[in-house]
Amino acid sequence: MTHTKRNSILLGALAIVVTICTSACSKSAEPAKGFTVLKAQSKDQSGFLKNYAALKADQRLEGEVLTYVNTDLTKNLHGYIGVVVDPVQIYVATEADPSTISAPNAERASLYFRSALISAVQDAFPVVEAPGPLVLRLRAAIVGVDAGGDIPAEDGKSPGKAVNISKAIVELELVDSVTGEVIAAALDKEAAGAGEIGVVQLSREERFQLAKVAMDSWAKRVRAFLNAAHELSPEDAAKADEAYKPYGDN
Repeated sequence: MTHTKRNSILLGALAIVVTICTSACSKSAEPAKGFTVLKAQSKDQSGFLKNYAALKADQRLEGEVLTYVNTDLTKNLHGYIGVVVDPVQIYVATEADPSTISAPNAERASLYFRSALISAVQDAFPVVEAPGPLVLRLRAAIVGVDAGGDIPAEDGKSPGKAVNISKAIVELELVDSVTGEVIAAALDKEAAGAGEIGVVQLSREERFQLAKVAMDSWAKRVRAFLNAAHELSPEDAAKADEAYKPYGDN
């Protein structure tokens, strides 16, 4: 049996186990932190990631992406079979006034990007609702948003300004959902380049679609990062095949 087929069988069986476990433990599990709007500490480090010094340029990925992957074989992506996707956090640009950022529109960005992330990763790791053994927690943030154009009032209520993501970038990390230890992290420095999130109107629809395209693109690069980080090196694959003894030593 090939290493790839064996992994598929093991992942399928373990996925059933983690589903049962997370269902049973869901009542006592710690809930994911809610959506928030924060201000970036600096242009280079928002304060979202735990350790920026560990990030290195990753030539395997398109664009300017810095990544970190835990090299301990007992604490890397190969040992996990499920993921909790946290609400996406929003960090405003250092020169922006947080009070000008419309919370409802920022939440729309958070909700859409979280949905895009789930779509991108769910066939690599089953998405579950509660933390537990062998379950990752995916934390992500859109960093560097600013206030966009005014949104016309509807029914006498103004929803405030649109959320401009044209200069925003993405930071994310995958941590052990029980211990909080960082298993992998990435900083995607490719800015969206265009797009605003606000109340969907004809005047704003084009900008909103550009924003969605940008977030979909970020999510695809997250999946590319996962694929690269999850791929066994030839040396590790050989070790895994050598250690695999389904029927004992006989």
